Parts: sequence; C-alpha cells; structure tokens
Amino acid sequence: MKRKVFEVVKLKSGDMATIIGIDKDSYKVEIVNKNGKRKDITEISENDIDEVIISK
Repeated sequence: MKRKVFEVVKLKSGDMATIIGIDKDSYKVEIVNKNGKRKDITEISENDIDEVIISK
C-alpha cells in the first residue's frame, strides 16, 4: 500500500478515481468517467491502478 488519500489515479478501465480512504489491503475510491460524472464509490486494489495523475 503506497498510495495516499486524495491522490487522483487512472484505473486500468480508463476511468479516473480519487482515493478517499485506505484500508489494510484496498482503497476506497470515488470513480468518475471521462466526462467527469461520478459513477460509483467502491473499493479497489493496487492491481486496478494504472498510474497516478495527481499526488500531493
């Protein structure tokens, strides 16, 4: 687990997500589509992340 809260990441599905919580082996994220519309709030694993877009 090497991500931080509020990082914006690109998922392998092509969507973007903001990390809003970190659990032991997963991340709680808000997923948005390419148009910026919120799709879902769900949990993902490190394997679902393609790259980090914004990090503080």
